[in-house]
Amino acid sequence: MLNKLNKTLVSDLMQADYLTLSPDMSLSQALKLLCESGASHGMVKDQSRLIGVLSHQEILRGLWSAEFDSSNQACVRDLMQTQLTTVSCCQPLAQLLETWVVDRQKLFPVNDMASLICSGYQSYEERLRLAGSELPELLPVVEEDKLLGVLTRQQLGSWVATQMS
Repeated sequence: MLNKLNKTLVSDLMQADYLTLSPDMSLSQALKLLCESGASHGMVKDQSRLIGVLSHQEILRGLWSAEFDSSNQACVRDLMQTQLTTVSCCQPLAQLLETWVVDRQKLFPVNDMASLICSGYQSYEERLRLAGSELPELLPVVEEDKLLGVLTRQQLGSWVATQMS
């Protein structure tokens, strides 16, 4: 399995067809597009450059907030996530899998000097259970500031499942 993960690249799995949202689009328009397409996230682009990602959660939070403040007419630009984790199309899946599902700092709580940085003993199993990565479900695939596609944790999981059978 590890051999296949090392030989397969993000570009082999990424989805090149993704939903694009305009930064000036209203939240209701964005929600309608997300629902119609079945997408979980919309990529917010300025020409070909990725500037943000917007999910159902951000849209619903903005629409909920508008109920309490009618002067708040937020648009996609106002609520999109701009601190993005992206991946390269040339990255091997083995490398991506590790960073996407495991927070190494939680699993191996040592600093650069190999000194323990947590208090109390925890078995490997306990640390592994708590070491889930906080990276998002969807990662944009970007090369030289150009959005090439997206990859979801579900796509990676489905690929791993097919490799195991």
